[in-house]
Amino acid sequence: MSSALIEIFHLIIQTTASVLVGACILRAYMIYIQLNMSSSSGNPIGKFVLTATNWIVLPLRKVIPIMGRFDLPSVLAAYLLCLIELILFSLLIRFSVPSPLLLINAVWTLFNIILSLLTVLLIVHAVSSWVQANSPQAQFLNKLLNPLLRPFQKLIPLVGGIDFSPLLLLLFLQILKILIGAFIAEAHLF
Repeated sequence: MSSALIEIFHLIIQTTASVLVGACILRAYMIYIQLNMSSSSGNPIGKFVLTATNWIVLPLRKVIPIMGRFDLPSVLAAYLLCLIELILFSLLIRFSVPSPLLLINAVWTLFNIILSLLTVLLIVHAVSSWVQANSPQAQFLNKLLNPLLRPFQKLIPLVGGIDFSPLLLLLFLQILKILIGAFIAEAHLF
C-alpha cells in the first residue's frame, strides 16, 4: 500500500477516534461537574455528546456502573477507542498483530486527546469571551471550564480587567504534556 494512502487512512482513523474519544471524555467530565446534557437545558453540545457516545457507553454501563459522579464507563470507552485506533493503525502499517505495548500507548494517546480537547475548548472560550460573552455557547464554556480555571484565577487575579487564567492553564497543560512525554521516552515505552 502506498504511503500516501496509508497517511489518508491514518488521518481518517485518527480524526474519527479523536472526535469519539473527546465526546466520551466530555460526557464523563460533564457528569462529574453535574452539567445537564439534555437539549432542553441550553447545553449546546450535550445532545451531540450523548448521541456520539451512547452506542459504546450504554453497553459498558450494564457491566460497570457509574460510581457517584465518576463515569468510569465513559472513561473506559475513551480508552478502548484509543486502543482500537492504535490497533487499526498498527494493522494498517505492519499487517501484523500489534504489540502489547499498545495498552500503554493507548493511555498516552488518551492523554494527548484530552490535552488537545482542553486546548481547543480554552481557545474557543477565550475568543468567545471577546466576541460574544453573553451567548449560550460562551455561558456553556464558562460552566465547563470554570472548575479548571478557578485554581489559576486564585493564583493570579485580574490584571487590568483581563483574566490570564486560560493562558496559565494552557501553559500548565503543555508543561504536563512535555513532562509525561519525557518520562515515556526515558522509560522507552514506545
